[in-house]
Amino acid sequence: MSYRIVLCLFFLGACSRTDAPTPSPQTLVMETAAPLKPSETRCDRVFAAQDLILCATASTLVARQIPNGKSLWSLVGTGVLQDLIGGDFGRGPHLYAAWGRGRGQLDAPLVLQEIDAASGAATELWHFSGARTDVSGLFISDIDRDGKPELALNHFASKYMVKLRGWKADLSVIEKSEMRMATSRAFADLNGDGIADDIIGRVYGDDAQAPGDLRVDLGDGPLPIPTDRGVRSLVAASLGAEASPSLYFADGWTQSYAKEAKAQVKRARWEKDKFVVDTVATSPDEYTFEKLLSFDVDGDGRAELVAVGNKRCTVFTPSETLPWKSRPWFEDPIAIYAGFWKTNGKIAAVLPGPNAKVVFP
Repeated sequence: MSYRIVLCLFFLGACSRTDAPTPSPQTLVMETAAPLKPSETRCDRVFAAQDLILCATASTLVARQIPNGKSLWSLVGTGVLQDLIGGDFGRGPHLYAAWGRGRGQLDAPLVLQEIDAASGAATELWHFSGARTDVSGLFISDIDRDGKPELALNHFASKYMVKLRGWKADLSVIEKSEMRMATSRAFADLNGDGIADDIIGRVYGDDAQAPGDLRVDLGDGPLPIPTDRGVRSLVAASLGAEASPSLYFADGWTQSYAKEAKAQVKRARWEKDKFVVDTVATSPDEYTFEKLLSFDVDGDGRAELVAVGNKRCTVFTPSETLPWKSRPWFEDPIAIYAGFWKTNGKIAAVLPGPNAKVVFP
């Protein structure tokens, strides 16, 4: 016996209408072998990886197939899912999930899992129990300049100290030094030498009153990049007509962020032997951009800057004229928990909630 479940999601082509100019939100009709539990029909946090939409609610993770929405599997983790990615660092394609503390589970440990995307079978790679089990970044990149990708987890090792821990394909461990409030981390070749550079952004400095900063290690030690107080988020990307990556960062974070901070994105470009910094994007009424992403939103073959702020998600179109022109994608105070799916030249965002809603740019 099967059950017909209707769920508001953003799968392209499902239950679409030819007479509707804007396909948002869409309704997905799924056939399941048994009734879905309430926790499986909502999303508190949304992720997209390996042709899957992954809905997280408390300790439950549910995987649904793109584009038909079939529910493939669910698993219960330890704590609350804080980050999830898909990729391959030499062990074949997998999902990687980082669980930690969260609402109702403040004592949960930090657990890193490797998940088989087809079956949901999970293997614990590492766990940590400390004063603060929060994750500030999970990604696959070359973190030791050997030309090979590693799995990397940026996490709090204590209340204020953040540590980068990496794993090679044989699961041997790479550990980087702890740094106070180094919550933004990325690796990308910014100077064109073919080697990924270590990028570190901090919301605060070495004490509670010190402003944050930004630095890049090109292989000869940290090189500071001028900032206006703390860095909230960053992304290295080639936007518009750029032939090589530039560093884009959300600048201006301060302890009194709601009163004093103004959301702004700056670009640091390597020119000859130094970084040149300019402001490319601003928001009139937000205090920060919590997340910076790069997508080809309009399908012209060039990537735009997608900035997730504390009120909305905004698309900025790169140009020679500064600051760049913008258009809102969607308004939502919890946009930071939205998932973004791109395939076949199309892109959409799914917003968490009791009925996860899709919004097209």
